[in-house]
Amino acid sequence: MLRIHMARYLNEKSNLIALTLILSSIVFKSSIALIADSSDAFLENDSSRYLQLSSNFWQNFFGSETQQRWDSFYITPGYPLFLHILESLSIREIIIFQFFILGITQFTLYKTLMRVFSPTISSLGLALYLVETSSNLESFHILTETLFTLFFTLFIYFISTLRISLRLALLAGLALGVSLLIRPVGQIIIIALLVSILFSKQKSKILACLLIALSIQVTWTIRNSVVFGVPQLSGIQSLNLLYFEGAGAVAAETEVTLQRAQGDENRLESLSIGVNPSLSEVVEYRQERGLKLIKSFPRGFLELHFFGALKILSGPGSATIKELLDNQFPYSQSAIFIVQCFGVVVSLLLAVLSLGSFFLLIFQRHSNNLFIFKFAFLLFIFLLISSSGANAYSRFRVPLVPLEILLSMWTITFLLSRLREKANRLGSHSL
Repeated sequence: MLRIHMARYLNEKSNLIALTLILSSIVFKSSIALIADSSDAFLENDSSRYLQLSSNFWQNFFGSETQQRWDSFYITPGYPLFLHILESLSIREIIIFQFFILGITQFTLYKTLMRVFSPTISSLGLALYLVETSSNLESFHILTETLFTLFFTLFIYFISTLRISLRLALLAGLALGVSLLIRPVGQIIIIALLVSILFSKQKSKILACLLIALSIQVTWTIRNSVVFGVPQLSGIQSLNLLYFEGAGAVAAETEVTLQRAQGDENRLESLSIGVNPSLSEVVEYRQERGLKLIKSFPRGFLELHFFGALKILSGPGSATIKELLDNQFPYSQSAIFIVQCFGVVVSLLLAVLSLGSFFLLIFQRHSNNLFIFKFAFLLFIFLLISSSGANAYSRFRVPLVPLEILLSMWTITFLLSRLREKANRLGSHSL
């Protein structure tokens, strides 16, 4: 009984410390946001499109003229709806709200870690999340990553307890389904979930999770089929397939610039389907042409994804660091360099430890408690590959960070156990 009370006390104390650290991080970032010279520092290329769609959300996505507004086909409704709900807030206030969302994500991951690791290892994982640069920096922007990662991390939290109840499996499906309406690239998670059935002992619950997620995805796909005549969740996949995957493969293999390869493809598209094609014609052309380019330039495609993966795994978010710190603080150039170096070190550390967990999967393949780690590694690889095209940079690393921390803590736990075993053997020999 005493041991149970002690464990409960330690858990409560750890939770309190975790919440204090998270709130301190939110206050620190909020102070930076408040003293930034201009709200333009929080806007990226896609931000204006999200804000425009959110300004008259229902008309843009469900109005009588929606068919003429192709943006509502390329951009799923999740993030514009989030901005629409917060439309009474200023840009700075929305950014501060996103800091709280990141804080909830960090605490959710911490609670996930506490299920499988000691409070010390879980606290180390949280500390790394708090200082990891890409997640913190991207929360300063009007972009989808922060909100998407919240629902993605909730999905991981719920699915890590599949052996407990069907209700949590259904909640995992709901969180995953919502995340797909925020970032369509999350569809790769569906494939990873399907593969996980092969090694899961909770197949019925995995299927229940899939059913809920697919129901949400199919609902929006039907909407796009009715409005635009294209039965897809979003048109962003076909655009990326041609102008980043296909054109990127051409640029990598022929050593022309990506901008030139994209310009050539844009002109060819206009010649092939005319200046006023239907949306279905555009999507069909981009899919066929993109696949043709990838097949024609396989070396460039592989090279593109290899270097894209390196960018994602090592990038600290240098442009955002410079944007936020430049002209804000004395000795800003030194501060920028220090933060960039620190960000690269943390990113590379998490990447090496995460990739190292592959050997643990082989070494401990007969263990009965590996589902969460097998699934996390599968998600990590799938998301890394799908994000590492020609437009890869640290922004696309944000959803990977919770997975990296989970896998890294597993690797560290294994290494520490090995060191203890070695120390015990040396101690017994010395006696």
